[in-house]
Amino acid sequence: MSTRPTLYTIPESKLLLSCKSRSLVDSWGTQYGPTTPLNKGRKLYLRRAADSDEPLLLHWANDSEVRSNSFSPKPITSEDHNQWFQNSLINPNRLILVAVDVTSHPLGQIRFDRNPVTDNVSVDLSLDTAVRGFGLASTLLHQGIQLMQECWGKDMLVFAEVFRKNIASNLTFAHYGFTLGALMQSQSVVFWWWRQ
Repeated sequence: MSTRPTLYTIPESKLLLSCKSRSLVDSWGTQYGPTTPLNKGRKLYLRRAADSDEPLLLHWANDSEVRSNSFSPKPITSEDHNQWFQNSLINPNRLILVAVDVTSHPLGQIRFDRNPVTDNVSVDLSLDTAVRGFGLASTLLHQGIQLMQECWGKDMLVFAEVFRKNIASNLTFAHYGFTLGALMQSQSVVFWWWRQ
């Protein structure tokens, strides 16, 4: 009597199953439970960053893709991040928001830095690797700007400086309605701006 091969006895199927399973767990492994597959338009909610978010924000900041698209590509030490983060929490000109889903699972962050003299505001955002590519960056940007305006008012110029090679971020700002400004630093950096 021959036995029928099962999914787990076929080497190619093991590899496929392994790859598919990885897409259901985010970069924190099973610590927070599996991430459900996302659809475009999935709801996210924003809350102010708290002390307990520091390890997660450092983890996101040191993500290899985030570092490669940063003006400071070296990994951030926990000591440097702790000092920066503690100062950020009490800085009235910095607003750090954490995006979560309906189950409070963290998805990403958006940060606004206001120049108190000009009232210009820079924006920076990033998503967890597990939720990139689902159209959440535009939602994060939209909701983040709304909350920023509730805190600081609407009469501000919001801007972002993005490497030209960072296609995903450039598309996010373009889709939201930011205006393409000048190319800077030997045309490798794109300046985006928006005003309501």
